[in-house]
Amino acid sequence: MAHESDMPWEDDGTGYLAKQPEGNWEPSVASHADEESDDDVRTLLFTARNPSGTVAVTALISGQPVRVELERAVTRMTERELADEIAMLAKLAQLQALAAQHALASTVFQRLGHDAAATRSFLERELRLPSPEAVRDERSRMFTAHYTSDLG
Repeated sequence: MAHESDMPWEDDGTGYLAKQPEGNWEPSVASHADEESDDDVRTLLFTARNPSGTVAVTALISGQPVRVELERAVTRMTERELADEIAMLAKLAQLQALAAQHALASTVFQRLGHDAAATRSFLERELRLPSPEAVRDERSRMFTAHYTSDLG
């Protein structure tokens, strides 16, 4: 049995995961405690932020968006530009969350003794969970396509 401290999703007490994936990922752990209960519910959240930091979309580990944050500077954007920015970042936050599912499941399967290549194939082909590397590549592609089209 693996110790909690070995897990890549370990909470380091700061509200962020102790081991963060590379890129513009901001996985965080949110706590929600009921006033009448001592139970503490933790939720993994994934935030995609545009390069200027003016728009951010946060999603649950299921990929469902739960929050959009806007800075005052977005008032210079048209409604269409803002909508496109939010939609792109929502998709990216969803992909980041799905990649986290991939990473978590992969870790569990490997600790149970399953072959890494077979596990990766199963997660990507059968469950359609993108790998963290695939999401990193897609993020670069999305940002390049989105922001270079703004220039031309």
